[in-house]
Parts: sequence; C-alpha cells; structure tokens
Amino acid sequence: MAISRKDPKGRKLREGENWRNDGRYSYRYTDVRTGKRLTVYAQDLPELREKEKQIAKDMEDNILTDGAIKKMTLNTLFERYMATRELADTTRVSYVRAWENRVKDEIGNIKVVQLLPSHIKAYYAKLSKTGYAYSTIKYIHNLLYPALEMAVDDDIIRKNPAKSSISDYGKPAEEKEALTVSQQEKFMEFVKQSNVYNTYYPMFTIMIGTGLRCGELIGLTWKDINIKAKTVNVDHQLIYKNLGDGCKFHISTPKTESGIRIIPMTQEVAKGDDTKLFRKRESMG
Repeated sequence: MAISRKDPKGRKLREGENWRNDGRYSYRYTDVRTGKRLTVYAQDLPELREKEKQIAKDMEDNILTDGAIKKMTLNTLFERYMATRELADTTRVSYVRAWENRVKDEIGNIKVVQLLPSHIKAYYAKLSKTGYAYSTIKYIHNLLYPALEMAVDDDIIRKNPAKSSISDYGKPAEEKEALTVSQQEKFMEFVKQSNVYNTYYPMFTIMIGTGLRCGELIGLTWKDINIKAKTVNVDHQLIYKNLGDGCKFHISTPKTESGIRIIPMTQEVAKGDDTKLFRKRESMG
C-alpha cells in the first residue's frame, strides 16, 4: 500500500510533489516531447499546483515545457531564426543592424513565452510617435513576425503575438512623383552648363535613360553593355558597406530575381558614339 506523503501543514502531496527543507515546494515530471525530467518550484502549494495545471495544459497542447526554452528571449529567438535563413551578405547585415538598432534593447530581452500582443503594439506605437514611417515599422515587423512564427512551429508558443495589423502605425509614406520630361530636360541642361556638376552629365544621362540605381550604374562592366542590341544587363551592384570586415567596396547580387533584368537604352543613351557615355562613366570611376 502506497504511503501518503504530507507537507508540514498536513496537506497531502500528489505524485511528483515535494516539500523542501528550505520551505519551498517542487514538482518533478517528465516532458513527453523531450523525455527530460524537469522540476518547477513554488513558494507555496497553491502556487505549485497552478504551475502543474499550466504544465498539463502545455503538454496536452504539445507545447514544450523545457525550462531552457521557457527562458529564451526574443533576442535569442531572432538569432536562431537568422541561422535558418539563406540570405545575401548585404541583406543579413541590414537585418541584424535593424534589429540591434531598433529592437534589441526595446523588447528583445522579453522572454518569448511572456511576449504579448500588447507589448508589440506598444512598441510599434512608440516607434510611430518617435516619427518612424510606416515602411520602417513594416520592415521591423517583417523581422519579428517570421521569427515568432518559427516559435509557434517549434511548439514554444501557441500563437504569434505579432499577428495583428500594423496599418495604424507610422507616418504615411509620401507619394513619389517622377520627373516630367520638361523637368528632366531642365535638370540635364543645368548639369551640362554647371562648372561643378558637368562632369556627371554622362552618368545622369545613363541613369535617366535606363532607370539604373546608383549602385547598379557604378557597378557596370563592359560585359554588361550590349551596344549592338542597345541593352544593359543588370545582375549585380557595387556597394560600400561593412560586412564584418570593415567598410569596403563589395560586388553584391540583387536581393530578388526581379532585380536581375535587361534594360533597353534610350535613344539619348545609345546615340552618337555608342560607347561615349559608358567610356566617360568608366573614366569617372
């Protein structure tokens, strides 16, 4: 016949429960997911049994109860998430820098299991009041959401606390307007006549005539130029960034496949001596 164990107050202790000499109570159990023997502690028996209820619910819902998992912070989760991603070096640096500058010391030290939707909403509201644009908050959200979704998939948390909409946060994006033909002509005439900026006239002609970004333009090599077909092949760019080895020039590939493209030259770019503008660009670089 099993002997009934009791605490100093005469209350029966259930299987796995113990009263310790330091006055605390403990509950020892096996996590069915990991097979680990785990222990939780409480100052009194009612508190311990509340923890037992939560453990039972977690195991019923297939949520991990490992103490180390429960202590994981949002910063640690982000590191784990980044380790799963295949990213271009420039993209990885940008993500990590954004996290370190804007998330790490704000909500990054909160334990993942304790992170609430209200924490994230308050954080977004703070960014919004500080003057951050919607696009910046969306950029941060695009780091938070998938990292927390991974925690859901890994059975660390039940729901993603970053699931709510971010449409109410941030300054509205200012509508961008392209230069009209008249504005382009006036701008190019100014550059052409300027003693300071006229050396950049060929560069601006190519940029306006092709729509190339600055990094794409200065990264061009002769193999990218097809004079006969009057096209420019874009599959890389020149950047100046710290990728872990100090600030240096690097050749970087586009973030997405849509960034790889063939652009037709306008008549202005291709006319006359077909290579004149590109040779001038080369001499400037």
